[in-house]
Amino acid sequence: MATDINLAAAVVNAMADALDTQIGAAATAATIEFRTGTQPADPDEAATGAEVATVTMTNSVPFGDATAGVITAATITDDTSATGNAAAVTWFRIKDGDGNAKLDGTVGLTSGFDINFAAVIWPAGSTVQVTSLVFTMPDGT
Repeated sequence: MATDINLAAAVVNAMADALDTQIGAAATAATIEFRTGTQPADPDEAATGAEVATVTMTNSVPFGDATAGVITAATITDDTSATGNAAAVTWFRIKDGDGNAKLDGTVGLTSGFDINFAAVIWPAGSTVQVTSLVFTMPDGT
């Protein structure tokens, strides 16, 4: 099987912009759920683990226009009342405003994960803040 697929920059940008359109398609704002447990194989599978916090993507276009396959999230509203967790938050799910899962990813400490936090155990009532979220569409290179 061939494995040397490379995409033109315009295609990569269109794919990233399509993801943004899918996430922001509903009349209400998209959300990012932070969960414990094992991340499902893909967003089409039911969520697992406990939902600990949910932040809101406050723009009807959750990310800006793609540049070099990169989209950067607009303002994300904090969750100021996390439910609290004894087990670590290990993954997240982005849902459109109608609650349809669009993207899953990993959560971990400091670096090497899709979303990095300084802590992954959040006391009940604590604030969960996402200060930056950038997604890079793979281009095959």
